[in-house]
Amino acid sequence: MIIRNSNLRRFLADNKYTLLGIIIAVILFLCVIQLLDTLAENELNNRAQENINNVGNTTSTQYRPQETVISGQDVSDKEQQTNEEVIEKFISYCNNKNIQQAYNMLTDECKEEVFFNNITNFQENYVNKIFDSKKIYSMQSWVSTYANTYRMLFSEDALATGQVTQNKIEDYYTIVDANGESKLNISGYIGRQEINAVGQADNITIQVLTKDIYKDYEIYNIKVENNTGKTIILDGKQNTESVYLLSSNEQKFTAYMYELDDTRLTVNTGLAKTMSIRFNKIYSNRTQMTKMVFEDIIKDYDTYQTVQNKEEYSNKTRISIELD
Repeated sequence: MIIRNSNLRRFLADNKYTLLGIIIAVILFLCVIQLLDTLAENELNNRAQENINNVGNTTSTQYRPQETVISGQDVSDKEQQTNEEVIEKFISYCNNKNIQQAYNMLTDECKEEVFFNNITNFQENYVNKIFDSKKIYSMQSWVSTYANTYRMLFSEDALATGQVTQNKIEDYYTIVDANGESKLNISGYIGRQEINAVGQADNITIQVLTKDIYKDYEIYNIKVENNTGKTIILDGKQNTESVYLLSSNEQKFTAYMYELDDTRLTVNTGLAKTMSIRFNKIYSNRTQMTKMVFEDIIKDYDTYQTVQNKEEYSNKTRISIELD
């Protein structure tokens, strides 16, 4: 670039060392910021678990992954070895794009709940996203009560890809005994539990069938029977805490009722309907759920729709279901 303005040329000539110093200072400042960001990220990873030295392709780690972090007993050495072999095999299948073999290692519940019984869904939304390149991993026992759940951290295999990166992908794997065979629940899905608890009031019956446990929430599958002679709706939605789980220490875990529109929550008279409700319950054995409570069941939905001030509507009922 040719500078034609003589004053500008003179200014640059007279101050070239000052300007050069400023440019160098800016570059050094940006480098320091980048270094601090990298150190901060490394520190967070080190607090989550101690330095992990991965070796080889999909190798296990050189720390103590059987030490449970959140709740439950540490995993025995014998069980840990078996669990590592199961996870090692699954990750090897994924790394090598053996889709059918990897899919066969999942539980039936995981195939249904997470991947909708569709192997293409598993390939496109899990294998291709996480294992887009060769990955190595670390594992740490997270919870060991309902089953052995491990926190998984995946990173690039530098030996295979020739790239070094600090980026890690987190997932949670749970090992389940399915008829004597070890199977996996992945993508944060922990597993399914049968419940079959029933609550009744005013000719309305709610049966809690099962729950699907995820790391960050629980989904309860229920069946509602209506014999009132009127269309009902399971929640009037005037209070965000009217549907909840109650723990043994009286702590409430509310439902995400905004996810369900009125069509899904209404039940016509003489009919039954199944529905799934998600609750704000993080996976842990520290709190056991004892009740599911519906405090705002509308007994005449047609009339309720015509009421202007719905807070004054009184034709309601409450159902509490004992879960244990």
